[in-house]
Amino acid sequence: MTLDGEKFKGPDPRPSKRVKNPKAMKDKHKQGGVCALNCGGTPVSLHHVLPRSQGGDDVEANLVFLCGSGTTGCHGKIEANDTPTLVLLGEHLLFERQDILSYIKGKLGEEAGTAWLARKLLLVTAPPP
Repeated sequence: MTLDGEKFKGPDPRPSKRVKNPKAMKDKHKQGGVCALNCGGTPVSLHHVLPRSQGGDDVEANLVFLCGSGTTGCHGKIEANDTPTLVLLGEHLLFERQDILSYIKGKLGEEAGTAWLARKLLLVTAPPP
């Protein structure tokens, strides 16, 4: 393969295929819940912690309930990269949803996953023992 006339060497730059599971999404919506950030808002949407655009899957270990939509409520604040709200989400994951932390590190790799969590959610996790 060539890139701009030069031979391209290295890993395939395309992200791996992601798991798309509309049934899992519908089932999770039917379960209901409360906003993960404990704001008291009514959950109306599921948020992919690792965004679909970055290869995040439609699996329970990547989904949290947030009030609002992608432009309103806590979900809107997360999508707008509101730092205090991102920190709250990181704390929620650390204390309540270790499965999501494991998922991200498994999906991206231990080192890249830890770096992503620190960069996106300002979350510093201890390395495994």
